[in-house]
Amino acid sequence: MEEAAGEPLQIVDAARRFLNLRHLSYVALTFPKPTGSKLPIFTSTYPIEWQSHYVERDYVRIDPVVVEATKSNLPLDWTKLDTLSEPGRTLFGEAREFGIPTTGLTIPFRGQQGELAVLSACADFSARTWEDYKHENIWKLMVANSLIHRRILDIHNIADRRPKLTRREIECLCWTSQGKTCADVATILNIAETTARCYLNSARSKLNCVTIAHCVAKAISMRLIPPVS
Repeated sequence: MEEAAGEPLQIVDAARRFLNLRHLSYVALTFPKPTGSKLPIFTSTYPIEWQSHYVERDYVRIDPVVVEATKSNLPLDWTKLDTLSEPGRTLFGEAREFGIPTTGLTIPFRGQQGELAVLSACADFSARTWEDYKHENIWKLMVANSLIHRRILDIHNIADRRPKLTRREIECLCWTSQGKTCADVATILNIAETTARCYLNSARSKLNCVTIAHCVAKAISMRLIPPVS
């Protein structure tokens, strides 16, 4: 496991401060081609003592949030983990000893070339505040993950192959990003609602996303559509 310092850490810390989080951590689990760097590559705002402890014990192999994130495209709320293995309980217990909150969210990112990265965010929020925070900021975390990942690819001289969206797919995503429903989009573009839904689902498939909301966030982060004004 190789730590990415310098610019990657500056980017992650800037995102952490913008998103009002206690800590933010990025881990590239796979890359589309050999980079000469040891995988996984990570950069984090966690205390150096915890990072060293985590790396020395190779905890990335048993970290329950990382393991679960590799199985799904959906964000994983740490508080929603039903059960933890004994190694997982040990890891979470030790994290608390280092002052790491166990209220957090992990966002998987699957790139167009098969790469996988995860962004983990944690905060010292009450249960109610955490639910409100997720509702308002989960799409921002998705965008942050994509942007950080693209910059890591740049640093390792790996070209980012962006998918090609049609004009109608872009229009539907743009209006959806403005809060319009599928029915609204159909009315605005003077097309059938089923047609609008087909365009959105086509874009979602091309961007390898599970939900339309994730698709919109990813399209914004990849500069396929303009950011929300």
